[in-house]
Amino acid sequence: MRRTSVAALALLLVLPASAGEVKDTADLVKKTKIAIAKAVDEALAVSPGTAVSARLVKGDDGPVWRVIVLKGEELAEVRVDAASGKATLSSSWKDESEADKARGPRAGD
Repeated sequence: MRRTSVAALALLLVLPASAGEVKDTADLVKKTKIAIAKAVDEALAVSPGTAVSARLVKGDDGPVWRVIVLKGEELAEVRVDAASGKATLSSSWKDESEADKARGPRAGD
């Protein structure tokens, strides 16, 4: 019985935080004019490959679709303005090669 009480208390402590996240997400969706499928299409036009993730996030100027694109052994992050549909390559990266992993740290690392 004690475990049930602790679990119930833990659940009550988590619910208020989750409710805020849902409200924040609902507010973002209301401001979004570009659907997720269109955002992915726009991201792939900027960075061709395979979209592996798309997430609506709060940007500085409103909602932004954050799309991760895989091409070969490289990932790219493309941010698509959820109001205008304008896509911008934000960053790209790839895993370190075995040679990079084996080398010692360089000055400035």
